[in-house]
Amino acid sequence: AKRDENIKILNEILVKKRWIKNDTSRIKKIRKKLKSVKWKIPEKEAALITEFYENEIEEINKFYKETNGEFIDIELQVHELRRDLRWLSIYPQALLGCIQFVDNGMETPELLKYLTPEIVNSPYNVLPPAGNNQFFVLVEKNHFLALSFVISALGKIKDKGLRVFVIAEAVIHTQFVTEEIAMERAIELNGSSSQGLQESSTKAKEICDPFFAEDNLGKMIAQQ
Repeated sequence: AKRDENIKILNEILVKKRWIKNDTSRIKKIRKKLKSVKWKIPEKEAALITEFYENEIEEINKFYKETNGEFIDIELQVHELRRDLRWLSIYPQALLGCIQFVDNGMETPELLKYLTPEIVNSPYNVLPPAGNNQFFVLVEKNHFLALSFVISALGKIKDKGLRVFVIAEAVIHTQFVTEEIAMERAIELNGSSSQGLQESSTKAKEICDPFFAEDNLGKMIAQQ
């Protein structure tokens, strides 16, 4: 019901902002802008993308440092961190070959724990071919795979933790009880415990602490 309600709200916004329906002026404006834009030369473009990528990494490292690895909120901390990390894996796919792997060939023992068969063989970790690009943002493959491992692991923790909160919200709306009682019933219905939620936060910390201590994000952009 909430899904349908929010899809309706979204469609109303899209119509009002002229993204869809008869008058799609928003899209026409974007196409017109793209035709007139002055594109950077490929070398400069690659340098700017590298700078942007490094700034994103800096912001994520700052966010984690501020939490001190002590996650007290699944949604605002664990889920938010995972969302930010996911963007680092989305950009290489979206930029159509501008970002490529480089493998320094060095065996790094601390990275081995991340290089599971599931991660190494994931189709999501195959980057688009270089195509006509001549200048690239180069990322160290194994550090990128380490990023993928953490994204996957946090996703599983996030799903397990948020399931309880979703059930609690449903209990509030159907049984008209307080948040505290709803949470107790949600934990019971989910077959978990408040201790289990704490364990999820602890597990997230166990995964993230070494990942950030090893500076995997900082080492991901290869020196060119």
